[in-house]
Amino acid sequence: MRKFLLSIAAFILFVLPSRGLDVSGNISANTTWFKTQSPYVITGNVTVLAGVTLIIEPGVTVQFSQTDNGTSQLVINGTLNANGNASDSIKFTGGALADIYLHNAQRGPVILESTSQNSVLRYIAVNELGYFISTPTLNCFVIRSSSAIIENSSFRNNHGTALSIENANPIVNNNFFTGSVNLDVAIGLNGLSNITGNNLLKVGLRNETMTITNALLPSNVYYYLLGNITIPVNKTLTIQAGVEVQFPESSNATSELIVQGTLNATGTVTDSIKFTGGVIHSAYLVNPQRGPIIIEASSQNSILRYAVIKELGY
Repeated sequence: MRKFLLSIAAFILFVLPSRGLDVSGNISANTTWFKTQSPYVITGNVTVLAGVTLIIEPGVTVQFSQTDNGTSQLVINGTLNANGNASDSIKFTGGALADIYLHNAQRGPVILESTSQNSVLRYIAVNELGYFISTPTLNCFVIRSSSAIIENSSFRNNHGTALSIENANPIVNNNFFTGSVNLDVAIGLNGLSNITGNNLLKVGLRNETMTITNALLPSNVYYYLLGNITIPVNKTLTIQAGVEVQFPESSNATSELIVQGTLNATGTVTDSIKFTGGVIHSAYLVNPQRGPIIIEASSQNSILRYAVIKELGY
């Protein structure tokens, strides 16, 4: 009988999954999160300090609790090494959001700060992070470090903008985005050339200083202004045939396309370029508007051919 009971106990220990670990606070020494101790449940903000590396093993699940006022964030000031693989990804996951008790319930975000160095995220799955009341300016995963790499990963069913790249030029390659409530990626014009090999994206254009010539390609669903976009003197923005640029409703002139340099927007007879607005809801904003597009006196050799300008104005 004693041998039989021991066998039952051993079986129970084997089949029951790990309850995981609750984590919060600062990580001040190099740390590894192990698959055998997964899931890691973010119950309060977790910050990896500068000069410190957090390694996350393949197969780990990082679960973000529902909280209010930004208290379930994973903030990386040091280095995040999250190298999953094709058969065993690393999951950053939230879950259903309910706002019954909280002002604006949220799960996450994950933030790689500008001090972060050489963070690598491969074969990660970012699922259901974000906000109960979601908007394009609320982000689920934020990168402010140009040395970061995100490859072969997926972003699914996130509330807000799935991935926001802020004043940085990381490598974002061969990822899949689906089910984003608002936008898939938000980025400044400088970083567009580093977003490669992904599926068709809903791209938000951030109000950042343009320092290089760049292009909007028809390989995305649309581009959406997240503030005034300015093409400076001596810089050129090329918009290729088939591209759609959306101007959101705003107040106090915060969705303008201002051309001080050169805008080359050349569509074709069969594939025009679309500058689109939509219905204006004056009940919510003071003098709401979409646009305008402004080509300043300093602009040289700007071209708009086969462009459709629709529902902009006040």
